[in-house]
Amino acid sequence: MKDPVLLPTSNVVIDSLSSLRPYFNKDVLLRVDLNVPFDKGEVSDTSRIKAILPTINLVLEKGGRPILLSHLGRPKTSFDESLSLRKILPNLIEIFKSKIIFCNFLDQQSIKAFLKNS
Repeated sequence: MKDPVLLPTSNVVIDSLSSLRPYFNKDVLLRVDLNVPFDKGEVSDTSRIKAILPTINLVLEKGGRPILLSHLGRPKTSFDESLSLRKILPNLIEIFKSKIIFCNFLDQQSIKAFLKNS
């Protein structure tokens, strides 16, 4: 089973098992809402993370590799460390009970190379 991949910040709606059939044993790009609230630097509500778990598990059960795209807040520049998804990595690992490979690249060429080597 492949490990999930998290990319820093597009469209298949997974509404049933049959809608996933063409994606069995493939990389599956999932645009997810991980814009979670923080309190004193800690994630204060993990419900958005937990909400995507059934979809991730379904992709994994079918031999696919879920690739997650999301964002935190509204960055004013191309990269703002304070809004990095790396801040929620411990929560993702705890909830998914899986290794997470974090991609910090923003350009298409670097992302493709990262995925090829992951």
